[in-house]
Amino acid sequence: MSKNTLLLFAVNVWLSCNFELYAQPADIDDSIMAIKKKWIKGEPFVHAYASTFKPAHFPVITKKIDSIADLFKQAYPVPTGTEAKWYASISGRSYFDGAPTPYSYIALFKYLYYNKSYKKLIVAHETNTWAYVFVNDLHWLVDSAGVSMTLNDQRKKIWKLSPEKGEWKGYTVFEDPRHAPNNKIIVVTKNGRMPWQPVTQKQYLTALRAKEEEEKKKVLAAYDEGIEKIKKMLNDYRNDKSLPQNVRERAIALAEAELEKKLKTKHSNSEKTEKLFAERLQVIDDYINQHSEASMQQQAIIDDYHDFIFNRKFMDPADKAARKLIYIDEAYFDKRLPSYLPQFFTLMWRWDNNTPALFFKTQLEEHFPVEKLKAMIAGKQMEKVSINDIINNEIKKIMTGFTGSSNETGIWTAVKNKISDYLAQQWKAGVIKGASTSQAFFVNTGLTTMTQTDIANGNLVVEAGFALAKPGEFTVKRFEQKL
Repeated sequence: MSKNTLLLFAVNVWLSCNFELYAQPADIDDSIMAIKKKWIKGEPFVHAYASTFKPAHFPVITKKIDSIADLFKQAYPVPTGTEAKWYASISGRSYFDGAPTPYSYIALFKYLYYNKSYKKLIVAHETNTWAYVFVNDLHWLVDSAGVSMTLNDQRKKIWKLSPEKGEWKGYTVFEDPRHAPNNKIIVVTKNGRMPWQPVTQKQYLTALRAKEEEEKKKVLAAYDEGIEKIKKMLNDYRNDKSLPQNVRERAIALAEAELEKKLKTKHSNSEKTEKLFAERLQVIDDYINQHSEASMQQQAIIDDYHDFIFNRKFMDPADKAARKLIYIDEAYFDKRLPSYLPQFFTLMWRWDNNTPALFFKTQLEEHFPVEKLKAMIAGKQMEKVSINDIINNEIKKIMTGFTGSSNETGIWTAVKNKISDYLAQQWKAGVIKGASTSQAFFVNTGLTTMTQTDIANGNLVVEAGFALAKPGEFTVKRFEQKL
């Protein structure tokens, strides 16, 4: 029996066993959909995050992700026939220096099914039913096109945009080809403006030509580098007296033969390389020369699977493999805002074809409050309110930690120092403004904030001010805690 026949037999056995295991009784869906569960909050995932993220930002970010989680609970309050788990993820790179921090809300839905071996309903180990909100990140909406262009003396990475597939609640729906057809993606932005701009045919071809030229230089340089590497190796063998003479002579002979071979073939290899890249560059030049400037200003649309030089043309947007090219538009972003605030969202959901997954899809598409998500996009007033709330809550937590202590000088000093340390961290992170700590915040407690009655009754009073907008312009708050 051949290897291929054995492999085919093994695959058929595996499939038959698994179809038998996962094949569902005809009336089981009613039992599955009768099971109601609660949302589960998982541990945050923090890994390979952008340089703009600072640990001091974590409370603000987690609070925003909690707010996003509430929107999903509003749309799908009771997980039905499925185990629903969500968590915060802080990972990914910013699109450019000064771009806002990317982070995300991620939820997965493991459906229940009837397992014939156990003879009961159990939760599946894997799932294709997920929901995401990527903050300040396009994530699966785009893929690298493999080239970068120069625009206004800046390098701009070129991205392939997922195909458009209709509308949902007034938003353009995109479909990630990797999860097609069971997925939808929308981008939620301020004023409906997208955080990207189209790449023109001329921009793409100019970038592609520059890449080809650079690749040619690398290949040609590699021939010289290979020769120099062998020369160095040969010299090392000749000078290495620690090797036995017969071993050294054999190594030298082999190196000399390899060097001679490289030197003989360098010219012909270089000619072949020059010819290959000349043909590739000619395809680009011919297209540019044969098309008008107006045509070259149209958006570049390429084949998702074959490069332009192979196709010798740009694609029709209606083609299944067509991908529009874009670059990230820095002008979209307000660089005055703190990096951790949302400036746009990418909402994606994908699903299995089982009953619980399709029910989740229906509930999300009918009830998800997308306008509430849009309202979370940062503005100057929202920034102040958000930071104000976070700082207030943290100061309250610090003071609560002293419950049970005596209301006396030592405690006053400890409370003041701890709150000051926290505010200093926010100042270093750029959350509050000022050239120095005295311009950024102040903390008072003791006889200047409490009466003798407050002290006697164990009522700790702290007054704190912090500059949210400008150095020295303090938002002043009074905090009280019963000790």
